[in-house]
Amino acid sequence: MAKKGKGALASALARHQSEQQQRKTKLQKLNNKEIHYPGNKKKPKSKTVAADASKKDEEAASETPLDEKKVLVPFDKKDRILIVGDGDFSYTLSIVKKKLIKAKNVIATSFDTLDELHSKYPDTVDATLQELRELGVTKVYHGIDGTRLAETLGVNIRSKRQGDGSGKSIEVLGGLTVNSIIFNFPHIGKHISDVERNIIKNQELLSRFFGSCREFFSILRRQRELRTRSGYKALEQDDQDKDKDSDEDEDEDGDGDAHGAYFSALGKKQQPRDSDVITVTVFSGEPYDSWKIKKLARDSIGYSVQRSGRLEWRYYDGYSHRRTAGAGSTNKRASTRDARIYKFEKWDAAAHARTKKRRRGDASDTDSDGA
Repeated sequence: MAKKGKGALASALARHQSEQQQRKTKLQKLNNKEIHYPGNKKKPKSKTVAADASKKDEEAASETPLDEKKVLVPFDKKDRILIVGDGDFSYTLSIVKKKLIKAKNVIATSFDTLDELHSKYPDTVDATLQELRELGVTKVYHGIDGTRLAETLGVNIRSKRQGDGSGKSIEVLGGLTVNSIIFNFPHIGKHISDVERNIIKNQELLSRFFGSCREFFSILRRQRELRTRSGYKALEQDDQDKDKDSDEDEDEDGDGDAHGAYFSALGKKQQPRDSDVITVTVFSGEPYDSWKIKKLARDSIGYSVQRSGRLEWRYYDGYSHRRTAGAGSTNKRASTRDARIYKFEKWDAAAHARTKKRRRGDASDTDSDGA
């Protein structure tokens, strides 16, 4: 019996040592960003080799001509966009400087407070925020949680002045005209060594974000309905553009819903073509593919992909992805990392047909709503 006991103990110890070694190996791969997921056939590279490869990829990309007509921009000048979690605000600055969107039509937010931004981006944040102000971006808010948009923005259906005590009413926020929410590179911001748990936590983040967007849009839609019934004239009625932008389409039809009724007061040139759109950008490859973002959107709020396409980093001058934890760039240069833009909308057969007709001939690729 004693011998049998010793054998069982030795066997258990051997299994424990083997499991410890496996955990150690997995953790090391995570730290080196060389995780091998199913279907990933890439072999581990040393840091020197990986850095050289990254530099070569970036040089090759910069030498390839960029056809700007084929670049997917998930909004147009008529949209009123809310940007969630913009980190150092380089994305907002990029799209406004490039005149892809009018400064007055942007609400830029960060998850971090202003003090936290100064801690993470001490060399750039003040200059960026100052430049945004000079360009006319007046609605910049900090400490906004993408999973609790209505709450942290102080938007409440019960009272237009009721909120989180910061004094941001729907009017000041400009929220009555928001028709598009953009979240680039969502991430929980924590290092979780267990791969499956890491994936699940990020899926939970995205699911809560989608639900928060639905709540936010619902509140704004209700406000539009109430104000339309009472003969409310749009906030921007006296600020309609007198300029005739040659790149603005004039052939969109109203949707016939609360969105269309509310925005009809703005005039045809001011009406956004889409309503209640959610755009998310994520890196391609693992573990991001395992997040199954399209399935999350469908299962969480009944949204499907309207359009999707590759993020062309070079098109967004000055925009760079940063780690959630701070100013350090990710382990690989952003310009060499493939990323994909997903533009979601609530599934509607008629709207889908209109979108398909409108996008016919557009060179950016589309995506079916598969998992």
